[in-house]
Amino acid sequence: MKHILISVTIALFACISARAEENVQRFEIKLSREFADQIGNTERFEPVENSPSWSSSKFTESVEKANPRKSGKPALTQALDESKVMKIERIFQHNPARAELHRKYDLDLFYYLVVPAEQNTETVLNTFKQIEQIAHIQEVVTNSTCEVPNRQQKAAMQIPNDKEFGKQWGLFNTTHPGIDIGTTSVWGITHGDPRVVVAVIDNCVDIRCEDLTQNLWRNPNEIPNNGIDDDNNGYIDDVLGWNFIDKNNEVGLFSASESHGTHVAGIIAAQSNNKLGIAGVAGGWGEEKGVSMMNFRAGHMVSETETSIGGGYEAMVYAADNGANIAQCSWSGEGTSMAGDNAVRYFTNEANGKAMKGGLVIAAAGNQNTSAMRYPAAYENVLCVTAIQRDGTKSSFSNYGSWADIAAPGTEIYSTLPEDEYGNKNGTSMACPMVSGVAALVLSAAFDLIPQEEKTAEWLTNILKESASKLPNLNESMGAGLVSAQKAIAMVIPANTLHTTIDDDGGVVVYPNPVNDELRITNYELRMGDVVEMFDMNGLYGARRGVARNALTCRQPNNHQRFAFTRRNIHHKNRQSFGEGCETVNGRY
Repeated sequence: MKHILISVTIALFACISARAEENVQRFEIKLSREFADQIGNTERFEPVENSPSWSSSKFTESVEKANPRKSGKPALTQALDESKVMKIERIFQHNPARAELHRKYDLDLFYYLVVPAEQNTETVLNTFKQIEQIAHIQEVVTNSTCEVPNRQQKAAMQIPNDKEFGKQWGLFNTTHPGIDIGTTSVWGITHGDPRVVVAVIDNCVDIRCEDLTQNLWRNPNEIPNNGIDDDNNGYIDDVLGWNFIDKNNEVGLFSASESHGTHVAGIIAAQSNNKLGIAGVAGGWGEEKGVSMMNFRAGHMVSETETSIGGGYEAMVYAADNGANIAQCSWSGEGTSMAGDNAVRYFTNEANGKAMKGGLVIAAAGNQNTSAMRYPAAYENVLCVTAIQRDGTKSSFSNYGSWADIAAPGTEIYSTLPEDEYGNKNGTSMACPMVSGVAALVLSAAFDLIPQEEKTAEWLTNILKESASKLPNLNESMGAGLVSAQKAIAMVIPANTLHTTIDDDGGVVVYPNPVNDELRITNYELRMGDVVEMFDMNGLYGARRGVARNALTCRQPNNHQRFAFTRRNIHHKNRQSFGEGCETVNGRY
């Protein structure tokens, strides 16, 4: 397995429909409700075969029937012909199982209108603004991933194992202690729950990457390769997600250079503690699964330095319909989109995952070092993520402003790359999945503790923002502070509740911490002569005691935030029972 530092430039622009369709302009249109009901659920319309005219197309037949004329073409037909419209394609695919909800949010009204590149943009806009069947028209918004190119040259690195965690300063910062997201303080209570589904809406993910395969989402209601839409969601054989570029179920890589989505996915849920490379924020532990990653192909390479993203909002609606509760969006654009805004509202209110009521869209602020709003991050109810560097200061590229919500590590972030490689990337694209991972940990911890209807986008947003760590070198323009897994989980776990888990070496991990006085471990499997060690996550030993009774009391030796108690001479094979009955004595936590 190889490690590399890659050097890439990604400048993405929106591309909707087929791969590498060139020399065209695209417009977003919204039909009137009356007209949409007339044409039904057809996904795509084109001019009459062997003719440049739309005069007898189904798209215009309904208009002509509803508005008969004695002579001449209806205005819509004339506009289509004069603008040389090549095709009209539905943005959000029809989903029979959720058709009424799609209708509630007007998702069935939005189409892409495609014309030759030489057509005058303003003329097309003005022409269709006059058509009564067209309620809205605008140019397609340009979106881009939020990655800053690395300046390093390629370099071979060591074969990965668990020690690569030391390169993940965003999770555990040894250079500037405390300037990280605090995952080591919460992994004792949760490593992520597979019932929590995070939609990684990106160009694509290497689904063969061995550090990612364990946590890939699989559609439980779809039978692979039978050519049937088994779950009636409008997509055939969508076992691992959907390809919104080629309109099929092939969601994996086409080229190893398509690394952005794979890097993002690894930050969230690379399999942890498996001696293969890195640890995901919510990636499970060993063979224990972490959160589930729903994957898409929502972009593609158009040159060596450019990648286009175009299926983002379409994927967001799919994710809402198929079990996701978090939409991870490491991409942005300057302008608003009515279709995009509706997709965000739909996901926020109607996402049908089991971890919460509705869902939360988490989006990158962008890398222009400006306060100008970027979307989807600036839409209402979207959590906007800015980026910091290792010393807790603003990353030079990060956008900022009153619309920013929270900060996360985004400079020199080490994660997975295609073909089982690893490397650093920079950008709010890397900060965003840090927050998505922490949000997934919160939902994992709260899954069985808090009723689903109480867990809303507002609830999750408030937890993440209120628990964020204030840093002296960050002002409010970067958001509420640095996202903190430790503090966020502490807001979910009921007060005075002590949780323990058993690690692979038979150690008992106790959470929450720190305690002010002492912790008492009580268990009747302790035997005379057992040696129990108390240590924090920095490896600093606070106590080593021989057990004289069936209990152990250790005073807190310092202010570090997590301890483990390990039996070295284990007399019984059933480690899982060790640690039951843990209690605190005069402990505040």
